[in-house]
Amino acid sequence: MKTVMKDKTELEILEEKKEKLDLKIKQHKRTQSNRKLRARHLIEVGALLEVAEIDQENKNTLLGYFINYKKMSKEEKEILKIQGKELLEKRKLERVSKKEKLKRSLTNIEIQELLKLSQTNNIFEVITKEFKKKLLEQLTFEEYQILIKRFN
Repeated sequence: MKTVMKDKTELEILEEKKEKLDLKIKQHKRTQSNRKLRARHLIEVGALLEVAEIDQENKNTLLGYFINYKKMSKEEKEILKIQGKELLEKRKLERVSKKEKLKRSLTNIEIQELLKLSQTNNIFEVITKEFKKKLLEQLTFEEYQILIKRFN
């Protein structure tokens, strides 16, 4: 009977230890998750400072600006919000436009330039092996730029 009682108390002790360890694991996971979220947030804020081109400003100046921001009216903050949204949308359009330009087909002048390069360099090897293309007309502007940089 004593061994049964003793086993129960040992079992209870072990269960309590397990519960404590489970709680610690949950807390650690929560802390780790919070750290990742905080790191992501800080990176985003740093990127916004870079977009605004004030990431190199003196820290004291930035802090002073942020303190004054808290004193602004709702209307002033709304104006800033609209300006920020417009700038981010403009940058997004510029990125999309830049990508489209890089993917466009080559002009006749660009093709002629590559033909001239091919007289002194083996650009067709690069075109077939790296770009997996057979004709100059199939190259994108981005690939054209790579060839020009490499062989000029």
